[in-house]
Amino acid sequence: SFRPRVDLVYTDPRSTIFIEDAKTFFSIHGKKYDIIISEPSNPWGSGVAGLFSQELYALINRHLTADGIFVQWIQLYEVDNDIVLSVLKAISDHFPDFVAYAAHDRDMLIVAKKNGILSEPDPDILKIPAISVALERVYIKGMQDIALRKIGNKRSLKRLLETSLVRANSDYDPFVDQSAGRTRFLRANAYDFHNLSQTLLPSLEMLQRTEPSWTATDVSFPSFYFKSQSAYKAMALRDYCLNGSFGLKYGRVPPAIEKQAIGFRQIFYDCRPESNPIDRLGLLCNTAMDLIPYLRPQELASVWAKLESGGCARLLSSEEKNWIILLKAVGSRDAGAMVSGAKLILDSGKRVQPDALRFLVASGMVGSLMQGDRGGSLGFWSGYRPILFGTGQPDLFFRMLAAESLNTD
Repeated sequence: SFRPRVDLVYTDPRSTIFIEDAKTFFSIHGKKYDIIISEPSNPWGSGVAGLFSQELYALINRHLTADGIFVQWIQLYEVDNDIVLSVLKAISDHFPDFVAYAAHDRDMLIVAKKNGILSEPDPDILKIPAISVALERVYIKGMQDIALRKIGNKRSLKRLLETSLVRANSDYDPFVDQSAGRTRFLRANAYDFHNLSQTLLPSLEMLQRTEPSWTATDVSFPSFYFKSQSAYKAMALRDYCLNGSFGLKYGRVPPAIEKQAIGFRQIFYDCRPESNPIDRLGLLCNTAMDLIPYLRPQELASVWAKLESGGCARLLSSEEKNWIILLKAVGSRDAGAMVSGAKLILDSGKRVQPDALRFLVASGMVGSLMQGDRGGSLGFWSGYRPILFGTGQPDLFFRMLAAESLNTD
């Protein structure tokens, strides 16, 4: 059933198929390759964990050409964060750079380079008909669709890997082999990795001070990748805020998104003194937090300018105005205002919902780190970790921020 998708493997005259153990194959043939791709079975299978080990990665590195690329598939279902971190550590030990991408909600692809730093994907790749057709089947039609799937690279994950107590997977210290059976039985997952670069904040962009080439968000839909769906929702909310309608390209907008968009715009254009201030603040914050991770600063500035031109903006409470100041600061990547805005709301003593508290602490930590103030970031973390997570394990996003806060490089 897969033959139409992989037909060139069997029909291209450049293709030769060998059925052999990978380590044995490399050892016998002694050749070097431009690209080596490893897509083994699930690591809980007998003997499979050895295909995610330091020893295999060292062997693969020796069999790559000078500019060679290695690609590793790993599942994110029936494993946990520590298993994936263990594999990333093993790869990191043998390659100077790597970048991790989400294939979709349940799988990850890790691209590593033998020498030097990986460049960003070349847009010209989408001009190759066979490749563009194949990518369109999984709803990747432009560079934004690829960028949305980027989880992180060696630089952004360096401190998280260094501070993680899990050991790099090795044939002689087989962490993956010893853990994968348990995580499969428990139906664990490592979906937390999707949240490192976006979802709460555009943290990868902020912390690495990178700026995409586009000024307007335009991702493909439909898609089975949840972040594509979230970005598309942000686009729809953006257009409704700006125009008072969704436009024909969105087709039939789900009722929940339509209700959210109408209610959000009404805060600024339909003054209702009888509206519940708690509900109004929740709608304001939740909608802004749906927009911020996926829209560019220019887009967000246009949205706020349009909303604040409505006659109701001046009637908002001081609490709502403080939130808008912070939300605008995060959208414009204003690190100093992110820190001061988060502190102002946190110090006010006003009760905030759990998601809003996560956003406040993240804004303060990321804003501090953007300014090189690791102590300031650590102060946010020390003060609010017990409230956010109690005695439990923090999620991967906050573990990453905490690791960056402790960085003494």
